[in-house]
Amino acid sequence: VFNMKLTGNVRVQKLVKNRQLDLVNTTGMLVYHISFRLAPDNTGTVLICDTRVSTNSKAFSFAKPMMQLLARRELQADLNAIKKMAEQGID
Repeated sequence: VFNMKLTGNVRVQKLVKNRQLDLVNTTGMLVYHISFRLAPDNTGTVLICDTRVSTNSKAFSFAKPMMQLLARRELQADLNAIKKMAEQGID
């Protein structure tokens, strides 16, 4: 973000084999929770992703709309990579 390298520790909060993966990062100024769930659909299986990002930092309060846009863009790139791997059958 803004040519800055950000690092943090992501931990698995919940894992249900072949059904759900919940990740949480509470390091740094941003706290985020990401939940990936697989759900049956008429055409096969759907990947559902729920993301929550929050901060107690006043530095980010003015930039909330921009941060949401950046988070969505990064998430879309990650989901596209997951989709590509799934379509190619990569484990």
